[in-house]
Amino acid sequence: MSNTIVWLASYPKSGNTWMRAFLLNYLLDPPEPHDINHMGSLFTASTRWAFDMMAGFASAHLPSAAVDELRPTIYRHYAAIDETLKFLKVHDAFRHTAAGDPMFPPEATRGVVYILRNPLDVAVSFAYHQDASFEDTVWQMNDPDAELGHIPDGIGGQFTQPLTTWSGHVTGWVDQTALPVHVVRYEDMTADPAAAFTAVLRFVGMEVDSARLEKAVRFSSFRELRQQEEKKAFVERPSTGNFFRKGVVGSGKSELSPELIAQIHADHAAVMARFGYG
Repeated sequence: MSNTIVWLASYPKSGNTWMRAFLLNYLLDPPEPHDINHMGSLFTASTRWAFDMMAGFASAHLPSAAVDELRPTIYRHYAAIDETLKFLKVHDAFRHTAAGDPMFPPEATRGVVYILRNPLDVAVSFAYHQDASFEDTVWQMNDPDAELGHIPDGIGGQFTQPLTTWSGHVTGWVDQTALPVHVVRYEDMTADPAAAFTAVLRFVGMEVDSARLEKAVRFSSFRELRQQEEKKAFVERPSTGNFFRKGVVGSGKSELSPELIAQIHADHAAVMARFGYG
Protein backbone atom coordinates (compact mmCIF):
# COMPACT_ATOMS: atom_id res chain seq x y z
CA MET A 1 0.00 0.00 0.00
CA SER A 2 1.20 3.48 -0.77
CA ASN A 3 -1.66 5.54 0.63
CA THR A 4 0.55 7.05 3.32
CA ILE A 5 -0.10 10.80 2.99
CA VAL A 6 -2.34 12.70 5.39
CA TRP A 7 -3.15 16.15 4.05
CA LEU A 8 -3.42 18.82 6.75
CA ALA A 9 -5.64 21.15 4.75
CA SER A 10 -6.90 24.56 5.76
CA TYR A 11 -7.55 28.09 4.67
CA PRO A 12 -4.66 30.28 5.92
CA LYS A 13 -4.62 31.24 9.61
CA SER A 14 -7.00 28.50 10.71
CA GLY A 15 -4.74 26.50 13.04
CA ASN A 16 -2.59 24.42 10.69
CA THR A 17 0.68 25.31 12.40
CA TRP A 18 -0.79 24.42 15.78
CA MET A 19 -1.87 21.05 14.37
CA ARG A 20 1.63 20.37 13.04
CA ALA A 21 3.19 21.35 16.36
CA PHE A 22 0.95 18.92 18.19
CA LEU A 23 1.62 16.08 15.74
CA LEU A 24 5.39 16.53 15.93
CA ASN A 25 5.31 16.55 19.71
CA TYR A 26 3.17 13.42 19.70
CA LEU A 27 5.06 11.54 16.98
CA LEU A 28 8.54 12.35 18.26
CA ASP A 29 7.66 12.30 21.99
CA PRO A 30 10.55 14.68 22.85
CA PRO A 31 11.64 15.35 26.44
CA GLU A 32 10.96 19.08 25.93
CA PRO A 33 8.74 21.03 23.53
CA HIS A 34 9.70 20.54 19.90
CA ASP A 35 11.40 23.55 18.32
CA ILE A 36 8.88 25.46 16.16
CA ASN A 37 11.70 26.29 13.74
CA HIS A 38 12.31 22.62 13.04
CA MET A 39 8.96 21.48 11.67
CA GLY A 40 10.40 20.67 8.25
CA SER A 41 9.54 16.97 8.46
CA LEU A 42 5.89 18.03 8.22
CA PHE A 43 6.48 20.37 5.31
CA THR A 44 4.06 22.22 3.06
CA ALA A 45 2.92 20.41 -0.07
CA SER A 46 3.59 23.49 -2.21
CA THR A 47 7.22 23.81 -1.07
CA ARG A 48 9.55 24.15 -4.04
CA TRP A 49 12.60 22.50 -2.45
CA ALA A 50 10.66 19.31 -1.70
CA PHE A 51 9.43 19.07 -5.28
CA ASP A 52 12.95 19.68 -6.62
CA MET A 53 14.47 17.09 -4.30
CA MET A 54 11.98 14.39 -5.28
CA ALA A 55 11.89 15.30 -8.97
CA GLY A 56 15.66 15.43 -9.30
CA PHE A 57 15.66 18.73 -11.18
CA ALA A 58 14.95 22.41 -10.55
CA SER A 59 11.31 23.34 -10.96
CA ALA A 60 12.41 26.92 -11.66
CA HIS A 61 13.13 25.82 -15.23
CA LEU A 62 9.49 24.86 -15.80
CA PRO A 63 6.41 27.03 -16.33
CA SER A 64 3.96 26.90 -13.44
CA ALA A 65 1.41 24.93 -15.49
CA ALA A 66 3.97 22.17 -16.06
CA VAL A 67 4.81 22.06 -12.36
CA ASP A 68 1.11 21.68 -11.51
CA GLU A 69 0.81 18.73 -13.91
CA LEU A 70 3.77 17.01 -12.22
CA ARG A 71 2.78 17.61 -8.61
CA PRO A 72 0.43 14.56 -8.35
CA THR A 73 3.22 12.32 -9.64
CA ILE A 74 5.62 13.74 -7.08
CA TYR A 75 3.10 13.07 -4.30
CA ARG A 76 2.62 9.49 -5.46
CA HIS A 77 6.38 9.02 -5.41
CA TYR A 78 6.65 10.49 -1.92
CA ALA A 79 3.83 8.30 -0.62
CA ALA A 80 5.49 5.15 -1.97
CA ILE A 81 8.91 5.76 -0.37
CA ASP A 82 7.93 3.70 2.68
CA GLU A 83 4.89 2.72 4.75
CA THR A 84 5.18 5.44 7.39
CA LEU A 85 2.50 8.11 7.66
CA LYS A 86 3.46 11.40 6.03
CA PHE A 87 1.67 14.60 7.05
CA LEU A 88 1.69 17.43 4.51
CA LYS A 89 0.39 20.93 5.15
CA VAL A 90 -1.87 22.24 2.37
CA HIS A 91 -3.37 25.68 1.80
CA ASP A 92 -4.28 24.98 -1.84
CA ALA A 93 -7.95 24.66 -2.64
CA PHE A 94 -8.95 21.13 -3.59
CA ARG A 95 -8.56 20.98 -7.35
CA HIS A 96 -7.56 19.05 -10.45
CA THR A 97 -4.76 19.66 -12.93
CA ALA A 98 -5.55 20.92 -16.42
CA ALA A 99 -5.36 17.30 -17.59
CA GLY A 100 -8.00 16.28 -15.03
CA ASP A 101 -5.67 14.53 -12.58
CA PRO A 102 -6.52 15.15 -8.90
CA MET A 103 -3.83 17.40 -7.48
CA PHE A 104 -3.95 15.29 -4.30
CA PRO A 105 -4.11 11.72 -5.63
CA PRO A 106 -6.46 9.28 -3.85
CA GLU A 107 -4.08 6.34 -4.27
CA ALA A 108 -1.42 8.24 -2.28
CA THR A 109 -3.81 9.44 0.41
CA ARG A 110 -4.63 8.00 3.84
CA GLY A 111 -6.97 10.88 4.59
CA VAL A 112 -7.54 14.62 4.92
CA VAL A 113 -7.61 16.48 8.23
CA TYR A 114 -9.42 19.69 7.37
CA ILE A 115 -8.84 22.42 9.95
CA LEU A 116 -11.70 24.90 10.05
CA ARG A 117 -12.00 28.28 11.80
CA ASN A 118 -14.71 30.91 12.07
CA PRO A 119 -14.17 33.27 9.09
CA LEU A 120 -14.66 36.28 11.36
CA ASP A 121 -11.57 35.27 13.31
CA VAL A 122 -9.72 34.19 10.16
CA ALA A 123 -10.22 37.67 8.71
CA VAL A 124 -8.57 39.33 11.70
CA SER A 125 -5.66 36.89 11.94
CA PHE A 126 -5.06 36.81 8.17
CA ALA A 127 -5.12 40.61 7.95
CA TYR A 128 -2.45 40.97 10.62
CA HIS A 129 -0.39 38.19 9.02
CA GLN A 130 -0.45 39.90 5.62
CA ASP A 131 -0.12 43.41 7.06
CA ALA A 132 -3.34 44.19 5.17
CA SER A 133 -6.48 46.04 6.12
CA PHE A 134 -9.51 44.21 7.46
CA GLU A 135 -11.49 45.53 4.47
CA ASP A 136 -9.04 44.14 1.90
CA THR A 137 -8.84 40.81 3.69
CA VAL A 138 -12.61 40.39 3.87
CA TRP A 139 -12.76 41.15 0.13
CA GLN A 140 -9.94 38.65 -0.54
CA MET A 141 -11.81 35.95 1.37
CA ASN A 142 -14.67 36.24 -1.10
CA ASP A 143 -12.50 36.46 -4.23
CA PRO A 144 -12.74 33.27 -6.34
CA ASP A 145 -9.35 34.11 -7.89
CA ALA A 146 -7.51 34.60 -4.60
CA GLU A 147 -4.07 33.02 -4.44
CA LEU A 148 -1.30 32.48 -1.92
CA GLY A 149 2.41 32.65 -2.65
CA HIS A 150 2.13 34.21 -6.09
CA ILE A 151 5.18 36.29 -7.10
CA PRO A 152 4.45 38.01 -10.43
CA ASP A 153 8.05 38.60 -11.53
CA GLY A 154 10.04 36.10 -9.55
CA ILE A 155 10.37 32.61 -8.12
CA GLY A 156 9.36 32.04 -4.54
CA GLY A 157 10.01 29.25 -2.10
CA GLN A 158 6.49 27.97 -2.61
CA PHE A 159 4.37 27.41 -5.68
CA THR A 160 1.31 29.57 -6.20
CA GLN A 161 -1.62 28.15 -4.24
CA PRO A 162 -5.14 28.94 -5.48
CA LEU A 163 -7.44 29.57 -2.52
CA THR A 164 -10.78 30.47 -4.12
CA THR A 165 -13.19 31.96 -1.57
CA TRP A 166 -13.24 30.96 2.09
CA SER A 167 -16.54 29.12 1.52
CA GLY A 168 -15.27 27.53 -1.68
CA HIS A 169 -12.11 26.37 0.06
CA VAL A 170 -14.08 24.71 2.83
CA THR A 171 -16.69 23.00 0.65
CA GLY A 172 -14.14 22.03 -1.99
CA TRP A 173 -12.27 19.92 0.55
CA VAL A 174 -15.05 18.64 2.78
CA ASP A 175 -17.57 17.81 0.04
CA GLN A 176 -15.24 16.03 -2.39
CA THR A 177 -15.73 12.26 -2.29
CA ALA A 178 -12.37 10.96 -3.54
CA LEU A 179 -10.57 11.31 -0.19
CA PRO A 180 -11.78 10.53 3.35
CA VAL A 181 -12.04 13.73 5.40
CA HIS A 182 -12.08 14.51 9.09
CA VAL A 183 -13.08 18.08 9.97
CA VAL A 184 -11.67 19.61 13.13
CA ARG A 185 -12.73 23.10 14.17
CA TYR A 186 -10.23 25.50 15.67
CA GLU A 187 -12.80 26.35 18.31
CA ASP A 188 -12.96 22.70 19.41
CA MET A 189 -9.17 22.49 19.45
CA THR A 190 -9.22 25.47 21.80
CA ALA A 191 -12.06 24.26 24.03
CA ASP A 192 -10.82 20.68 24.45
CA PRO A 193 -7.50 20.07 22.69
CA ALA A 194 -7.11 16.55 24.06
CA ALA A 195 -10.45 15.45 22.60
CA ALA A 196 -9.86 17.21 19.28
CA PHE A 197 -6.39 15.79 18.79
CA THR A 198 -7.46 12.32 19.94
CA ALA A 199 -10.07 12.29 17.17
CA VAL A 200 -7.41 13.25 14.64
CA LEU A 201 -5.06 10.47 15.76
CA ARG A 202 -7.83 7.89 15.59
CA PHE A 203 -8.91 9.11 12.16
CA VAL A 204 -5.46 8.45 10.70
CA GLY A 205 -5.27 5.05 12.39
CA MET A 206 -2.80 5.83 15.15
CA GLU A 207 -2.96 4.43 18.66
CA VAL A 208 -3.61 6.98 21.39
CA ASP A 209 -1.36 6.92 24.44
CA SER A 210 -2.97 9.12 27.10
CA ALA A 211 0.27 10.20 28.81
CA ARG A 212 1.95 10.97 25.51
CA LEU A 213 -1.15 12.84 24.36
CA GLU A 214 -1.26 14.99 27.50
CA LYS A 215 2.39 15.91 27.08
CA ALA A 216 2.01 16.70 23.38
CA VAL A 217 -0.99 18.95 24.11
CA ARG A 218 1.01 20.77 26.77
CA PHE A 219 4.12 21.06 24.58
CA SER A 220 2.08 22.53 21.70
CA SER A 221 -0.11 24.92 23.68
CA PHE A 222 -0.49 28.44 22.28
CA ARG A 223 1.36 29.81 25.30
CA GLU A 224 4.32 27.51 24.62
CA LEU A 225 4.39 28.35 20.90
CA ARG A 226 4.18 32.06 21.62
CA GLN A 227 6.98 31.85 24.18
CA GLN A 228 9.21 30.08 21.68
CA GLU A 229 8.53 32.75 19.07
CA GLU A 230 9.37 35.51 21.55
CA LYS A 231 12.64 33.82 22.51
CA LYS A 232 13.97 32.89 19.07
CA ALA A 233 11.52 34.25 16.48
CA PHE A 234 9.79 31.96 14.01
CA VAL A 235 10.83 31.29 10.43
CA GLU A 236 7.20 31.54 9.27
CA ARG A 237 6.47 34.82 11.05
CA PRO A 238 5.17 37.74 8.95
CA SER A 239 7.31 40.77 8.15
CA THR A 240 5.57 42.71 10.91
CA GLY A 241 4.25 41.44 14.24
CA ASN A 242 4.06 37.89 15.54
CA PHE A 243 2.88 34.70 13.87
CA PHE A 244 1.31 33.54 17.14
CA ARG A 245 -0.54 36.76 17.92
CA LYS A 246 -3.51 35.95 20.20
CA GLY A 247 -4.95 32.57 19.24
CA VAL A 248 -8.28 33.40 20.84
CA VAL A 249 -11.82 32.58 19.77
CA GLY A 250 -14.07 35.54 19.07
CA SER A 251 -11.54 38.17 17.97
CA GLY A 252 -13.54 38.83 14.82
CA LYS A 253 -16.58 40.02 16.70
CA SER A 254 -14.49 42.30 18.92
CA GLU A 255 -12.13 43.74 16.28
CA LEU A 256 -14.12 43.92 13.03
CA SER A 257 -16.59 46.68 12.34
CA PRO A 258 -20.32 45.83 12.26
CA GLU A 259 -20.25 46.44 8.51
CA LEU A 260 -17.47 43.93 7.92
CA ILE A 261 -19.10 41.37 10.19
CA ALA A 262 -22.30 41.76 8.18
CA GLN A 263 -20.33 41.41 4.93
CA ILE A 264 -18.72 38.15 6.04
CA HIS A 265 -22.11 36.78 7.04
CA ALA A 266 -23.54 37.80 3.67
CA ASP A 267 -20.64 36.24 1.77
CA HIS A 268 -20.43 32.96 3.71
CA ALA A 269 -23.77 32.49 5.47
CA ALA A 270 -24.48 28.94 4.26
CA VAL A 271 -21.10 27.47 5.21
CA MET A 272 -20.99 29.37 8.51
CA ALA A 273 -24.39 28.01 9.50
CA ARG A 274 -23.42 24.50 8.43
CA PHE A 275 -20.48 24.45 10.83
CA GLY A 276 -22.09 26.29 13.72
CA TYR A 277 -20.67 29.77 13.23
CA GLY A 278 -23.08 32.54 14.18
